[in-house]
Amino acid sequence: MAKVLMIAAIVLAAVLGLLLLLLCVRIGTQIEAKNGTFKVRVRVGIFRKTIERKKGSKKPSLEKPQKKPEEIRKDAPESEDSPWAAMDWGDLVCEILEFFDAVKDRLRIDILRVQILLATGDAAKTGLYLGGASALSGMIYPFFAQNFKIKELSVHVDGDFEGTDTKYDLCFSCSFRPIWMIVVGIRHGSRLYRMVKQKQSVEAKEI
Repeated sequence: MAKVLMIAAIVLAAVLGLLLLLLCVRIGTQIEAKNGTFKVRVRVGIFRKTIERKKGSKKPSLEKPQKKPEEIRKDAPESEDSPWAAMDWGDLVCEILEFFDAVKDRLRIDILRVQILLATGDAAKTGLYLGGASALSGMIYPFFAQNFKIKELSVHVDGDFEGTDTKYDLCFSCSFRPIWMIVVGIRHGSRLYRMVKQKQSVEAKEI
């Protein structure tokens, strides 16, 4: 019995040692999104992995019966009940910036590119979204410019008041050691979760 326990302890120690080693290895990642295409590149030591989704690459879904107009009207308010629809994006961005501030000595950012051309088909709505997006970009750019040495830093938001399709070009490239990010990530992730749940509970009381 003692021999089995010793072997189990050795195996457990080996697993924990391997896990600790993996957490100490620097990981590089680059996330790109452009007008419906999405690509993630991950680098761990000598290993490379790319995950890509091109525009229109989703598998065709089975055709569903068309809903009656009154059914569509009933379903429409549900999309507005999403916690993200009424989320205070200023608070959300502040929480994300607090996370980056907490890890600024442990995280290296090489590229932060945000190029967005807003278009909704409605000039008034586009102007409203543009005002909010410009306010957020005014928070994001100075923070990263002051706290990180980024090779390519560009945050630009504009509006197309006659267009109907929003165009965007986003890229974020960074590298880090997971062991330094876990605790901070859990703390701020739990805050974001509570923020969303609190918003849901407030909206439920108002209904």
